[in-house]
Amino acid sequence: MSADEEFNDELFDYFSAKDDEAFWRAWRKKYCSSSVKTTNILNSKHGDTNICNEFAEEFRSVFQTNTIISDLKFKAELQNRLKTASDDGNSPLVDIDLLRQCLSKMKLKKCPGFDNVSTEHLIHAGTDVQVHLCLLLMQF
Repeated sequence: MSADEEFNDELFDYFSAKDDEAFWRAWRKKYCSSSVKTTNILNSKHGDTNICNEFAEEFRSVFQTNTIISDLKFKAELQNRLKTASDDGNSPLVDIDLLRQCLSKMKLKKCPGFDNVSTEHLIHAGTDVQVHLCLLLMQF
């Protein structure tokens, strides 16, 4: 067994033996540094607003579809799901306002989960990502 595999196994054993609360406490202690400072410059941009806009623009590019056809298919699927949700009256609709209200209540500057997505990612990702989140949260 290589040193990397042994380290990974030990790390797995260490974290998997904990309940949820103890896991996150240990995770933060091991990987979240209180000495980490936020940046004042990102890609030659200064100021919170400019840095947020730069981040949002970069994050938005991750969610670009490959073809116009896939955009049209997604739009048709979205319209169909929204119509179905409003027609049957039993499907709670998570709209942008509700999502943003929930996001505004989430704590900032916390360690992201296993998916590496933090509250700041969700807030600053833009409307496109928020629409996708609403679709994921719809119950059909």
